[in-house]
Amino acid sequence: MAETQVVQQVLDRVTVFNRGTAMDMKFNDPEDRPPDFFNFNLVESTGLSSCQLNGSRGLYCIDGRQVKRWQDPADGGAGQREFLCTNGALRLDAKRTDTCNALAVSLNGTIWLAGRRNSAYALIKLVEKVYTTDPDDPGTCPEGLTLQDEPDPGDPTKLVPSRYCYVDYAQGRPLLLKLVVVEGEEAKYFDLGAGAPVDGVLGLDIRNAVTYFDPDPLVQPVDIIEGKSAWGLGGNEKLIDLALLQATNDADSDGISNYLLVTTGTGRVIAHQTDDGAVSPVTREVFNAPFERNEATAPLPKPAVACSSVEQRFGIAASSKTERVYVTDRNFCHVIALRPADPPATDPPTVPTPRVGLARGLVNVPDTDGRNLTLSTSFVTSDPSVPISDKGTYPPDGAAVAPGITVNLAECEANGTCTLIPNGNTQSGKPWVELVNVELNRSGSTGTGASRMVLFQVKNIPDCRYDPGNEACVGTGAVLTPPGASARPGYQYLDVTKLLPTEVTEQFTAVGALPPGLPPLLISPQFRGRRDRGYTFDALFGIPEDGVVFKDVFEGVFDIAGLIGADSERCERNGATGTAALAQWDVVTYVSERYVAVGGLGSLTDQGNPYRFVDTLTNIGCGSTKSGIVNWSMIPYGLEPAYGPETGIAYQEEFFVDLLIKLYDDLEQTQNELACRIGIDGTASNPLGGYDSTTCTSLRAGLVDVRIKLDKCIAATRDPKTSASNENCQSFKSQFLGYKSALDSIPAASPTADPANRIGSLKARAMTILHVYDERFLPSIPRGGFVGP
Repeated sequence: MAETQVVQQVLDRVTVFNRGTAMDMKFNDPEDRPPDFFNFNLVESTGLSSCQLNGSRGLYCIDGRQVKRWQDPADGGAGQREFLCTNGALRLDAKRTDTCNALAVSLNGTIWLAGRRNSAYALIKLVEKVYTTDPDDPGTCPEGLTLQDEPDPGDPTKLVPSRYCYVDYAQGRPLLLKLVVVEGEEAKYFDLGAGAPVDGVLGLDIRNAVTYFDPDPLVQPVDIIEGKSAWGLGGNEKLIDLALLQATNDADSDGISNYLLVTTGTGRVIAHQTDDGAVSPVTREVFNAPFERNEATAPLPKPAVACSSVEQRFGIAASSKTERVYVTDRNFCHVIALRPADPPATDPPTVPTPRVGLARGLVNVPDTDGRNLTLSTSFVTSDPSVPISDKGTYPPDGAAVAPGITVNLAECEANGTCTLIPNGNTQSGKPWVELVNVELNRSGSTGTGASRMVLFQVKNIPDCRYDPGNEACVGTGAVLTPPGASARPGYQYLDVTKLLPTEVTEQFTAVGALPPGLPPLLISPQFRGRRDRGYTFDALFGIPEDGVVFKDVFEGVFDIAGLIGADSERCERNGATGTAALAQWDVVTYVSERYVAVGGLGSLTDQGNPYRFVDTLTNIGCGSTKSGIVNWSMIPYGLEPAYGPETGIAYQEEFFVDLLIKLYDDLEQTQNELACRIGIDGTASNPLGGYDSTTCTSLRAGLVDVRIKLDKCIAATRDPKTSASNENCQSFKSQFLGYKSALDSIPAASPTADPANRIGSLKARAMTILHVYDERFLPSIPRGGFVGP
C-alpha cells in the first residue's frame, strides 16, 4: 500500500479592504505588477468592515447596519443586500451604528454574525432558506427561525421576504472583534488542547481573549487564552485581529500544529499554539511589522514611506493550504506575505529537512527577484494608459483569504493566451498551466457577458481502485464496478466526488446528487493515477459563473512534470514502440459536473441516472501536454493508461487498439445521442438541428463509412498481419480526415442552443482520435501483428 498523502486544495486568493472599497492583491500574478492590486471599485453606503471571502459566493462585508455580498466583486458596484442587522427578529440594537460588528462566512455560505444586544453582544448563525423549483415557493428553514420581511432596497415602501434563517449561538458576550470559522480540512487537524480534532467558531473579543464556540449552541463557549499577561502584552498594547494557521510539524503525530495568530496595536504578530502537548513557550512573538518594515520593499534596507496618518491598524489573515500569513499595515499601505521559517541547514544536509511549525517564527516570502513579497495598496502614476481604478492610495484595514483563484476568461480570450498556474519553482518562465485560443460564446452582438471562473487545484487524489487501503479511500465507496463486470481495477470506475476536499464540495448544494448538486464524477477504467506516484493524481476544478459558455476548442497546455513534481514528462514517445513503452504517457481528461457524457454507467438517456458524468480523454499533442478543451469543470492530470498485470486484465497488448475503438464509439454516440438530440442540455438546447436534420444525417453517414475502414484496419493488425494493413489503415485515416473536415466546417450554435458546447466536443474528440491513432496506436502494432487470446 502506498504511503497516504493528504488530499488538499492548494490555491487561494487574497483580498484587502478598507472603509471605502476592497482590492484583489496580485500575489499570484508576478508578471502583472505594478500595480500590485486590482481595485474592485465597490460602492458602499456607510462604510465597509469585517469583509470575508467565500470560494464561489464572492465577498461579504458589513456595510453600516447591513450585510452585503458581491457575487463577483470584480464587477464592483453596490452589491446585493443579504439582510439588515436591524431586522427585528435578530433583536440587535438598531439605534447603534455598530449594530453588527463582525462576521465570518463558512464554505457553504453560512454566515456567523456578532452584534450588539443591549449592553452585551450575541453570536448568531444565519443560513439561507431551502427552495424548491417552484418559482412561488417562499422557502423553508432547515433549522432555526426565519428573519422578518425587510424593506425592498429598490422601494422602501414595500417589503420583501428574507432569504435567511437564524439561530442564536451565544448571548451576553463581550464585544467580539473578529470571527474565524474552523471547518472542513482545517477541522480534521484543529486540536483545541484535548488531543482530538474539533470544528466550530473562534472569536477574538475586547478582553484580549480568544474563545471557542462549539457547533452545538447548547455547549458553553470556552476561553482558550485570555488577558494581557497571557499574551505578553505591554502598556496600552491590545489585540486587533485574529487568524488560524495550521503549519507543518514533522514532530507532531498528525504532522500539523495549530496556531492562533493575533496582531497587536503596535504591529507585533503573536502566536499561541493550541495543541495538546505543545512545547513551551506556547505563546510568543513570531513577527514584528514595524521592525521589519524598512526591508519590506527592496533587497537592501530602504526607508518605508507612510501613506496615511489615520489611526494605525494591523490586520491578519492566514492560509493553512499554502502556509502563508498576510499582514496589513494601514499607515504604510503594505500587505506583507509571510511563511514559517525553515529550520537551519545541516552539514551534511539531510533530506528532507524536518519542519517544526512556527518554532523559528515567521519570515518574509521572497518574490521573483529575491525581495520580500510585500505588495502595495498605493499606486500613483502619470501613465495615461493605466486605468483610473488602478491609481490611488488605499490604506488597508484588514485582509481576507479564500480557497481558489479567480480567472477572468475574457482576458484569456483577448490576449490569446493566459497563465492559470505559473511556474511554481521560479514564478517565472514557462507556466505550469496555460490556456490558448479561448473563445467565449456570448448572446447578442455586444460582446459582453459572464466570463469569470473560480479555479481550485486539488493534489494527491488517490486512485482507490489500485490503492484500496489508502486512508482517504476506506469506507468512501469511491470504486464502482459495472454490473456483470469483474471486480478488478481494469474494469472499474473511480468516483472522484467522494474524494474531493470540502473547499470544493461545499460550493454545491449537495454532494453525490444531480445538478445543481455535485454528481459522481467518474474516471473511466482505461485511465488511473500514475503508478510511480503511488496511484495518485491531481486535478484542476473550475466553477464558471452562470452564463459562461465556450465556443469550439481551446488548448490547455500542461507542464505535467512541474505540476506533479516528477523528474520528467511522459509525453513525446521519442521513437518508442510497443504497448508497454507507449503506456508511459501523461494523460489529461475532462469531466463535467453540469453536462452528461458518454461512457459512464447505466443509461445515457435516463434523466435520473447520476452516473453519466464521466471523463473524456483530451490529449491532442505534446509540448508539454496539449489538451483540446471545450468546457471547464474538473480536469484530472497526472493520469496514465491503466496498463499492466495489476489491472486484472489478462491480455493488454492491444490496449491502444481497444482505446482507439472506444474513442471512436464515444465520438459516434456523442454525435448521435447528444449533439443531434434536442433538449439534452436544457429545454432550449439544439446543437445540430435535431437527429433528422441535414447536418446530422450527413455526419451520421460519414461515420458509418469511417467505421468500415476502421474495422478493416484493426483486423489487418492481428497475427498474421496482412499485407493490406498499411493500406487499410491509411484508408481509414483518409476517410476520417474527410469526416473531420466536414465537422470543422460547422459553425458554433448559440449559447442557448449549445450550452454544453457539444459541437466543440465533437471537434475535440476527432482531434484526440487522430493523435492517439498516429502517436499511440500505430507504433503499438508489433511487426508481425498482435497475438491475442
